[in-house]
Amino acid sequence: MARNNILYLLLLASLFFGFVSLLDENKARASNLVNNVSYDVLRYQWVVAEARDLATDKDLTDEYGAVVFQFLSSGGFVEFEDKVIHNTGSWRIQNNQLKIMYDDATSDNYKVELLRPEEMILQNGNLQMRLLRLQL
Repeated sequence: MARNNILYLLLLASLFFGFVSLLDENKARASNLVNNVSYDVLRYQWVVAEARDLATDKDLTDEYGAVVFQFLSSGGFVEFEDKVIHNTGSWRIQNNQLKIMYDDATSDNYKVELLRPEEMILQNGNLQMRLLRLQL
């Protein structure tokens, strides 16, 4: 009888530790998604929800509130302002650094921080923008 109880305790302990390790693995995957922004995460339309000048702590949302970025799956980029195409170009993401190359031969580099799959922060120098993914 005591032998059966020990076997049941060992079985329960192994199930418990297996469950805990499964939870840790899923947590690591979720953290990897947040820490490494990928091509698949970006290729949507994103609207600027909030913009701020970090040097002066000035709210720039009124200036950037009508801006929408569209990252095309082909690598193309379109920036809309008040629903009108403002800029076009191409984009690439590597090591949480987003580079947008405009058709007029200029470019912008942004540090990207993914808060959730549908929310991210773009920062270029003192400009910080919080973007929300548009659901179409």
